Amino acid sequence: MKYLIGGCIIVLSLIGCSTPAQDQNTLAEQCPGIRSDESIKTTIDIKKAGLYLIYRDYLQNNPDMRGKIVFDFSITPEGLMEDVSIANTEFDNAEFNQAIKERFMQIRFHALDVCRRTLSYTFYFMSTP
Repeated sequence: MKYLIGGCIIVLSLIGCSTPAQDQNTLAEQCPGIRSDESIKTTIDIKKAGLYLIYRDYLQNNPDMRGKIVFDFSITPEGLMEDVSIANTEFDNAEFNQAIKERFMQIRFHALDVCRRTLSYTFYFMSTP
C-alpha cells in the first residue's frame, strides 16, 4: 500500500506472519482463531498518521531523509503490541528510530478471541518534491 501524505510517501508492507511456534494440530485445538492480515493492515493504516508526523518533523532538518524500518512484534488477543523490536532500519539516526518505535508501540488493535500473532511489518518513508 502506498500513501501520499503532505508531500511524503509512506509505503506499508506486511512482510511475514507466523503463529506461535507450536505443532499445527495442537495450535488448532488451543486457538479459537487468528487475527487476519487484512485487519492488521487496516488498523495500522488508520494509525499511521502519527508515524508520518514524526517523519515530517525530521525531514525539516534532513530533506533527503528516506528509507525503511522493519518491525518485529506480537499482537495479543487483547489487542496490545508486545515484543516490539526494530529488525532492520536504513536510518542512521537512533533518535528517529526510537521515536518511530515508541509511536508504533502505541497502536492498539481490537480485542478478539484469537491467538497471539507474531509478525513483521515494513514502513518505507520517502519525501516527494
